[in-house]
Amino acid sequence: YLPSAGALYQRFVTLVDAHVTARGGVRIAAADGGGDVCWVHVPGGGGGKEEGSGGGDGDAAGALNKLFPSAALVFEDGVELQLPPEHMLFAHRIVPGAFCLGVFESGGQSAVVGAAALRDVLVTFDVERARLGILQDNRHFACAKVADMIGDYARALKKTLL
Repeated sequence: YLPSAGALYQRFVTLVDAHVTARGGVRIAAADGGGDVCWVHVPGGGGGKEEGSGGGDGDAAGALNKLFPSAALVFEDGVELQLPPEHMLFAHRIVPGAFCLGVFESGGQSAVVGAAALRDVLVTFDVERARLGILQDNRHFACAKVADMIGDYARALKKTLL
């Protein structure tokens, strides 16, 4: 949740839309008729460089990177959370190959960054000092490491209880 981000959200959508449409993307309606901002790639559309629909290499993330820009959340102390396209989009439920922005306007003066932005990110909360910690690991090892730590903890706890 980003308070006082209404105008920032609108600017963000405008920038993403300009980037996507220049590469052959077209805005489409949300699957539920709601306020989701969605696009689909139209081969041969747009005025930018055309590299196909991304189906040639079979890499979905590569196809997204050709059509959608990356972004970053920059916090007060300069810490950045990088958001590649696959971390700020979700698949349209009806139109194959279409994607919707996983950042949402919330009440006009705020924005919500969806759970997709936290893929491959470990988040810690320090309630006593009112701090949030983030560790970004785009190599997909972070979840495995956490799962291993939880498994080790569960095994130790089980031995203690028995």
